[in-house]
Amino acid sequence: MNPNLKELASVIDECNKHINRISSTYPELEKLMPLNEESFGKLTNEEVRVLDQFMFRFSMLQDAMGKRLFPALLHSLDQDLSSTPFMDIINKNNVLDVNTSREEWKFLRKLRDEFSHIYSHKIHESPKTINGLFEKTQHVYDTFVKVKDYSLNKFDDLKVNTSLVQTPSFTA
Repeated sequence: MNPNLKELASVIDECNKHINRISSTYPELEKLMPLNEESFGKLTNEEVRVLDQFMFRFSMLQDAMGKRLFPALLHSLDQDLSSTPFMDIINKNNVLDVNTSREEWKFLRKLRDEFSHIYSHKIHESPKTINGLFEKTQHVYDTFVKVKDYSLNKFDDLKVNTSLVQTPSFTA
């Protein structure tokens, strides 16, 4: 397998792991949604643990997709990305119909960055941001599945690794 496909396989596997963790917390978190300032302040330690795992894995999944998955797919298609800004990488993936819009991705990044900033500083704003990310979880999952399925259909070498073929189920 060529190095570009190895990188693509590696990041698909990584994203599968993040999705697996997200899907394990999703049913518990769904019971808490939507959060408001009052319910957020009354979360138990166990509920905070679930929320923390969800937020951490959501951030890790988004980073893995944005920084590694999208570029790895384009590298595997022999596209030169040297000096290519991130939003142009998003546009190139959109041409393949395997990605989300620039605006959607910017919005997700903004929500995630807001959460990172306000979680410890402006606790009263956290519930709104968490609700926004929670609502977008299915979209991020669907985007990953599109990229993964496109990759598996395009590159037969990836089908050898069964852990890449199976994406953890996700119920939203």
